[in-house]
Amino acid sequence: MRKVQEQAAHQASEHYAAATKKLHGACQPADLLAIQSELLRFDLQETSQYWQQVMTAALQAQTEMMATTNRMLHSEADGGVKSALEAFQATLPMTNGFQVGRQTGSAERQHDA
Repeated sequence: MRKVQEQAAHQASEHYAAATKKLHGACQPADLLAIQSELLRFDLQETSQYWQQVMTAALQAQTEMMATTNRMLHSEADGGVKSALEAFQATLPMTNGFQVGRQTGSAERQHDA
C-alpha cells in the first residue's frame, strides 16, 4: 500500500509542478481556466485510480493473510495451531509465572488453604 501512496504522491507532484511552470509564464484568462480545468480533471481521475489501487493492494494482503492462516491451521494436524499459540505465549512478558488456564503463585496458595 505504501508503494501505491508513494506513486500517487509522485505523480501529483510532477503534474502540479508542470502546472506551476505554466502559471509562471504569460497567461491569458483562458489559459488559467484551462490549467485549472486540467488540474481538476487530473485530481478526479487520479483519485479514482488511487482508491482502486489501494483496494487491490488491501485485497491482495487479505488473501495472503488468509492463505497463511489456512496453511498454519492445516499443518502438522493441530500441531501448527499449538506451535503458534506457544510462540505467541513466548513473546508475552508476563508468561513467566502464568500458564494458560491457571496462574501459579500466591493466589493459588490462598485457595488451597
